[in-house]
Amino acid sequence: MGLFRTDEPLDQALAGALRTGGRSRKIVAKGQDGIRAALTPGEPVLAVAVDELTYDGTLVVAGRRLLSMRRGGRELVLATDVTALSSAYLEENKGFAVLVAHQAGVRLHLADRAAAAALAQQINDLVVRHRPRAVPALHPTFYGDVLEAAGVPDTSVNRDRLAERTAYVLGTQAAAFTAQLRDPQAFKAFSGRFALAEPGRLWQRADDMIDWLWAWNPGCHEGLVKWAGKWHSGLLEPGSFLTAAAGGEIPPFGDRAAGDDSEAWRLVFERHHRG
Repeated sequence: MGLFRTDEPLDQALAGALRTGGRSRKIVAKGQDGIRAALTPGEPVLAVAVDELTYDGTLVVAGRRLLSMRRGGRELVLATDVTALSSAYLEENKGFAVLVAHQAGVRLHLADRAAAAALAQQINDLVVRHRPRAVPALHPTFYGDVLEAAGVPDTSVNRDRLAERTAYVLGTQAAAFTAQLRDPQAFKAFSGRFALAEPGRLWQRADDMIDWLWAWNPGCHEGLVKWAGKWHSGLLEPGSFLTAAAGGEIPPFGDRAAGDDSEAWRLVFERHHRG
């Protein structure tokens, strides 16, 4: 037996999933037995990252779980199903990009911001994949129910005008979401697609918007669910545009140029944008 122990080689699957550099490879090689022990039978390892400031905290993205570990995987701190997450996002600290996933106990410093952003996106994609839309469809049931509850005739004109206002208000909420989550490109894409109603899909427009937002960033999932409930309650309040039209016709919606909501949404985005 030699006097010096040769470092254990890193398992090929873990090496392929490693997202950080520096001393990460050696640290994960020493902790790989702990990582394997924390996995369930057949559970794949999708990503591994080590905190590049402390070289202690370790994240394993495994199937639909996040494993928060220490010492390259030698100690399991917390295992969290991805559906329990709000979202993964980045902060900045001491020149590092900091990957944060609060519910999983993750706060990981990465030297490469692009790698950190890609890892956050990978986690968020997993959340979206395993957490289906929790906002009930607005068309046809929601619109029909609130029209009936408000005593407004369920005509094509009234559905058109209710759907138009719903999409406008949802768009202002989307502008706030994209600003608060610091994603101007997402706002640009959202506004470009939805600021004008697609011909033949006015009644489905708000549902299409919800689907887009749900797939974009799980950080807005809870907000979307709350928005739907508040919008339903607000529509049925005394004096709302809907209850005021009981027995008759919902009035046209303002003087917006050709139904283009882009400028109004842009103003909301700028008000909420934090740079």
